[in-house]
Amino acid sequence: MELALIVDTINNALTNSQSLKAKHIKVVAVMYNNHGNLIVSTCADQRASDLLQYAEKFLPLINQGHKTCALEDKQWFKIQVNGVSTHTMMNYRPRTILTAEMVHEELMVCNPTYTQAVDHIVTTP
Repeated sequence: MELALIVDTINNALTNSQSLKAKHIKVVAVMYNNHGNLIVSTCADQRASDLLQYAEKFLPLINQGHKTCALEDKQWFKIQVNGVSTHTMMNYRPRTILTAEMVHEELMVCNPTYTQAVDHIVTTP
């Protein structure tokens, strides 16, 4: 399905909805990301959560027979921390591999910037 047709289909479904709130939501663009997921953009003053309330109105019209779900996009960040040891080496002892939790704890103790960001870290290294 062409992208412009998807935009029109979603907007028509919202306009034809019985909800007054749905009629005020406007999809301005759609695009596919590198994983083949459809990204739907609304007007700048509208939120994805507003559109998600009415997903059942337009998903059957655009899913082309595929199993579909609508999710709010969350911004993710990927960071790389260099110079972090992932193992210990002791004389006359075998090397010990550190677990992700052990690396996380070490970073918490030794890296103030990592400690400040810990509320936003969703998974251990």
